[in-house]
Amino acid sequence: NYDIAIENIDRSIKGLFIHSHRASNNYEITSNIPTGVINAEDSYKNHLQAYKKHLENSSFNGNPTVEMKQSLLSMAALGVGNSYIKKNKKSEKTFTSFIEILKITLPKNIGFKNIRFEVPDVIFETDSGDFVLDSASGGIMSIIDISWQILLYSQDAEHFTALIDEPENHLHPTMQRSLINDLIKAFPNVQFVIVTHSPFIISSVK
Repeated sequence: NYDIAIENIDRSIKGLFIHSHRASNNYEITSNIPTGVINAEDSYKNHLQAYKKHLENSSFNGNPTVEMKQSLLSMAALGVGNSYIKKNKKSEKTFTSFIEILKITLPKNIGFKNIRFEVPDVIFETDSGDFVLDSASGGIMSIIDISWQILLYSQDAEHFTALIDEPENHLHPTMQRSLINDLIKAFPNVQFVIVTHSPFIISSVK
């Protein structure tokens, strides 16, 4: 018998877990428009709570996408600010960073450009046509959601590990081939651990 002792090892690993299950993307009006700035930490907690409720109860009326829309509206309106509302630099940075991240992670053939708002809707502007966030395909929504969760977590943690379970869910093989490399490019300080059965994802990593 052998006893193995490894000393001076920090057993805790800072990071986040992204579940294999993706919430159904049903259209729901954003009825509660925040009157206060939602920061990245609170937005991340709200998103996880909505996911947890959705997983525990399939008839749960809420949707993590609604939490995302509320946060984006708050960050755009109150983070960026205007001549009447003082800007919140952290929230503005999170919002503008999300736009830049999506330019990297979303499929190049749609040509994502920007996010605009026609309250209560969040509109994604692309070279292939504008669309309401709620109407995005399962694959596009999955990439948006993964990017959103990692971005929110990264606002308070420069270096961390992201464990993603079955990221191939809902993704066309073409998207599967580019996803991991795009995430690495978008988040260079993140260490990714991927659990997958997809040969497209496995063969795509260089």
